Amino acid sequence: GLDLNGNGDVSGNFVIGGDLTVNGTTSTIDTNLIDVDKIEVTTASTNVAVAVTHNGTGDLLRLYDGSTQVVTVLDTGEVGIGTVSPSSLLEVASDSPKISLTDTDNNSEIYLHNVGGAAVLNSASSDIVFQTPAQELVRFQSTGNTGIGTFTPRTILHLHDSANTRIQF
Repeated sequence: GLDLNGNGDVSGNFVIGGDLTVNGTTSTIDTNLIDVDKIEVTTASTNVAVAVTHNGTGDLLRLYDGSTQVVTVLDTGEVGIGTVSPSSLLEVASDSPKISLTDTDNNSEIYLHNVGGAAVLNSASSDIVFQTPAQELVRFQSTGNTGIGTFTPRTILHLHDSANTRIQF
């Protein structure tokens, strides 16, 4: 076998038919990977598995499906899914963009999507609630009832003021 201690340079092709272990504090790989099934990084410690340090102004990350760029992370931190130039912290772009949030403990989902230019918020299994940190403001029940000032609306529009002040229209 080959045993190299110290520095070494290889010009031309170098083929490894087995595992490659690289020890050191800094390892640099500058290449184009061709016909690679996957790249896997595993760590069993508290170390970061993959860290990207970028000192220039180019994008931090670009992910492609074939030749189509599908995810972009700009050097300023904006993330684009379906766009190469996101203009907000998170931008999702497609013919019918949809964001899904799933609560696995309660088996419930909510969706935020754009349908024909209309913003749609949809709860697949529960009510939709707008609230501040201190109180619930509006509740839209899956039955179609809407409550303002109450979390148990009994009619299509149920208004409640706990201070018993006059509700004006």
